[in-house]
Amino acid sequence: MSNHAPYGAPFPPAVAREAPGGNGGRREEAGRIDPLPQTEAAAERQEAFLAALGQRAKALRARRGLTRKALARATGVSERHLANLEYGVGNASILVLLQVAQALQCPLAELVGDLTTETPEWLMLRETLGKCDEAALRRVRLAAIDLLGGAPPRRNSGHDEAPVRSPRIALIGLRGAGKEARRLRH
Repeated sequence: MSNHAPYGAPFPPAVAREAPGGNGGRREEAGRIDPLPQTEAAAERQEAFLAALGQRAKALRARRGLTRKALARATGVSERHLANLEYGVGNASILVLLQVAQALQCPLAELVGDLTTETPEWLMLRETLGKCDEAALRRVRLAAIDLLGGAPPRRNSGHDEAPVRSPRIALIGLRGAGKEARRLRH
């Protein structure tokens, strides 16, 4: 493994030390701070996510009629790594997931499992809307709001909508706008 960052800039040497500022016992290594230990609930959520991801990967592979060996050849990912992914073991990188999704001819979101992949209706909506231009998407959104009674649009897109003011307030602090700034105003 190379000890260089992109463009040839060397990484600082990996030195483990207590991070400054009293960070609750986390360790800092080469400028990165390790996260605090996971709670049991967080670990269970991650295990459930990885298991569901594996099930989706296996189902998508079966739907395409591919063996694990054929998928490994198409992705350049080892059969063992794909087996681990399908069994929910380990933690595949986003780049490996992207390679798998491309080989399975599906969007990455479908493999990862966002809300729009949970039912066939969502999948058909997403596929249909994916072919629309911005103007058509806007018309569909407004029609859906009318049909479903959703919230009115919050932003003025510059078209035929009346401007809608946001109920939020932004508090802006200016560094150095103390006594000197007040003195200059007078």
